[in-house]
Amino acid sequence: MEQNQNGLYPPNQYGGFPQYPYQPPQPKKHSGAKIAAISVSVCAVLITMLLGVYYVYTLRPAYRVTKGIQNLERDLEASKEPLTDMVGMDDIELMMQNEGSHVQADLDLTVDVPVYGDVTLGITSDFYKDMQAKKLSLETAFSVMRYNFAHLDIYADDEQICFSVPELFLEDLYIDNEDLVSQYNDSVLAYYLGEADQAEDFSIDLFRSADERISLRDFRSESQTYKKLETDMDACRERMTVVKAGHGLYRVTFPQKEVNRLVEDMVDLYADAYDMDTLGVLGEYDRFVDSDVSLLFEISRGNHIRSIEVEEPVGLLDGEASFGAELLLKGENRGTDLMQGKVEVTGIDGVVRSVVWQVEQQDEEKSAGTAADMKLTVDGETIMKMKLTYDFDRNDRNFDLYCSAEDDTDICELVARGDAEDFVQGESVTFDLHKIELSMNDERLFTVSGDIAIEPLTGSVKKVARPETALFEMSIDDWYEVIYQIDNEYKDLLNYF
Repeated sequence: MEQNQNGLYPPNQYGGFPQYPYQPPQPKKHSGAKIAAISVSVCAVLITMLLGVYYVYTLRPAYRVTKGIQNLERDLEASKEPLTDMVGMDDIELMMQNEGSHVQADLDLTVDVPVYGDVTLGITSDFYKDMQAKKLSLETAFSVMRYNFAHLDIYADDEQICFSVPELFLEDLYIDNEDLVSQYNDSVLAYYLGEADQAEDFSIDLFRSADERISLRDFRSESQTYKKLETDMDACRERMTVVKAGHGLYRVTFPQKEVNRLVEDMVDLYADAYDMDTLGVLGEYDRFVDSDVSLLFEISRGNHIRSIEVEEPVGLLDGEASFGAELLLKGENRGTDLMQGKVEVTGIDGVVRSVVWQVEQQDEEKSAGTAADMKLTVDGETIMKMKLTYDFDRNDRNFDLYCSAEDDTDICELVARGDAEDFVQGESVTFDLHKIELSMNDERLFTVSGDIAIEPLTGSVKKVARPETALFEMSIDDWYEVIYQIDNEYKDLLNYF
């Protein structure tokens, strides 16, 4: 049967349509390769979007500055002084501050005495300090040619300091730890030697708790500093602005108000740590920092800081002084391997004082070393030059230090050589001092050699002196008696000299 022009079959003779076998509709065929291609395309678009977001984010100024600072902190941490890091001096210092320690020293001090030549003074000391019980003791013996000629014994607690010098007929004397200036001014010594009229009264606290002080270790520790200044630092961070200032350059600006509060609190913490009074200085001014602080960071492709510069001088002391600085990090492997810097301060007197310095470090498997130079200038004129070199051998654990300070007329030099003999990292160590020598214009002033051993405190502190006679309550007759006994005992020796 033929189809008509419309592609249809004509009806049959009975008026119906012809019958043909039923064929169900067939599903459309899709290629698996096409489905896979579509899925891959969608994932690629999503990944590209994510990478784009990440790429844009990593190029954001705040991100790059943050990563740069993190890398700098890591490099500085890796640049620790090798000897103290090896023996764990930070932990030993913390033990001494919070728990106590036992320190033994056996030293020889050699000086050049006119007519007699070199004279060696032997000094041996045994020191115990218990921070929990708040007690300490010190026994010291002095000798010449191994002949003991004097002793100094000290015992102290949180109320009194007791001491004895038997050879001078001063035994079991004591002073109260409170109001030392008042004690002195009320004594017969003040009558004959003069009162301390201008001095402020003060007390001695030999056992300040960790909560009441900040040690040098705390200042070196980022975590400890952050804890004490967390609020101020958060305020600075929240209100700072970070913008791109050029190719690889980023400007970070901190508002004056927040920086001023941070600096003042840091000064107060430092003063508290060392019992210093800063109110006399800061109290004269309303603002220690008088302007915003704008820092310009140069950051390499790998997010390593190459330089930091104070873009504009920072006003200080109500604007009467100013401060500027820059730091260059030029090391090849680590930026901190070669650092150069400059600090310039214009004082309230209008005088410009500056410090220019350079520190170069090398760190190898067997040895490490540091070389540093510094120059001080006033209104462009060089006032002093300083130099330091330090070498440390990791195998022998010995160190060699040289430093000098030189002006137009004099040069002072210090040489130190020694090693760490026995140590348990972070707990105990013995330093063998081969030589510590100080000289002026190539003339030796003194030489020190010997051993110093530090270990944890064991046992209790001995009471090597007792509070029997108050030093500041001694009468003039008491002092005459002491002088008489010294004269009677050492008269012939004193006449010999």
